[in-house]
Amino acid sequence: MAQKTIVFINELHYENYGEDEKEGVEIAGPAGTDLAAWSLQLYSGETKKIYKKATIKGLIPCLQNGWGTIFYYIPGIKNGNNGGDGIALVDSKGNLRQFLSYEGQFIAEDGPAKGVKSTLLPVQESSLSSRNHSLQLTGSGSSYEDFKWVGPIEATPGKINRGQNFVAINKELKQTETSTTETTQTGPLGLRVDNKASENRAKHHTQKYSNQNMLILRRGFEFTIEFQATADISKSTLGLTLRAHPEKDNITNIQVSESPAVEKTQWHGYINSRTSHSILVTISIPATAIVGQYTLYVQIDQNPPVKLNEHIVVLFNPWCVDDLVYMDNEEWRQEYVLNDQGMIWVGTSRNYHPIAWNYGQFNTCLLY
Repeated sequence: MAQKTIVFINELHYENYGEDEKEGVEIAGPAGTDLAAWSLQLYSGETKKIYKKATIKGLIPCLQNGWGTIFYYIPGIKNGNNGGDGIALVDSKGNLRQFLSYEGQFIAEDGPAKGVKSTLLPVQESSLSSRNHSLQLTGSGSSYEDFKWVGPIEATPGKINRGQNFVAINKELKQTETSTTETTQTGPLGLRVDNKASENRAKHHTQKYSNQNMLILRRGFEFTIEFQATADISKSTLGLTLRAHPEKDNITNIQVSESPAVEKTQWHGYINSRTSHSILVTISIPATAIVGQYTLYVQIDQNPPVKLNEHIVVLFNPWCVDDLVYMDNEEWRQEYVLNDQGMIWVGTSRNYHPIAWNYGQFNTCLLY
């Protein structure tokens, strides 16, 4: 079976009447996909070489059924004259994901698309096109191959295209991009990390969130993760580092000791147990921790740090007395924090009635 393309170019505007405006490219993919260090590399069909490189970034938001889009404005996109022009979508590891061209087809002679023949779009813009129009994918599906190109039609930058319906993505496919699996393995030690999502989420009152593999935690509480390796790590030192999103400079080094910390105002880890091939660590989250997404890096001895594929999400904690949102009434917590169903009154002052209301607060799209 051919591999499906689940992060792809979804919309394009490159030419319009008068001076070109609002030029850009839209990327679609599973919500939560981190596009940091990905790039859009623009190719000239005349020279068959790169004439511009646009580095992109951002987490794809959730707009529909676990899918989303991000539009990147890129001034100076060529108009397809002299044999057409092209766009290569390249991931953070330098792998070519797509190579599309418009108004002509060619084989690239440099860059990540070198030696690859472009896929020609069946539609194109012209010098008579509106600056508010674009070429777009339409149809229904869960991969690039399910959609078809149309246009020029009214542009929808950063939104779901007109006539486009994203179907909830197959779990196995989504994991290849968002990496929300419970474990990951990489590095020279064959390092494998078990985030113990089910156990931790039960303790943190987050088990109702739909993605059961995502580590969703509440500040002020502890959580436990296990590091496993194919090599002997029974006497190894362990270093942990956190980076909060989207603040790339917000780095926290977690001190890991052999016993729990007395001071609870800082991130701290302690080793619960270890064997020749595993280390079980409990990490304390301060009640004042930033609410949002984190990336965790682990370093064993002097080996290069390894980035955990899955993000960690930290939420406010009404169960923690040190958190500003603390509630001292369990019934309140059940009603105002954990209840996902309610009623809303509609109508006029003389004719009104209640209808059921699903808050939808446990959809993991809200965490991206």
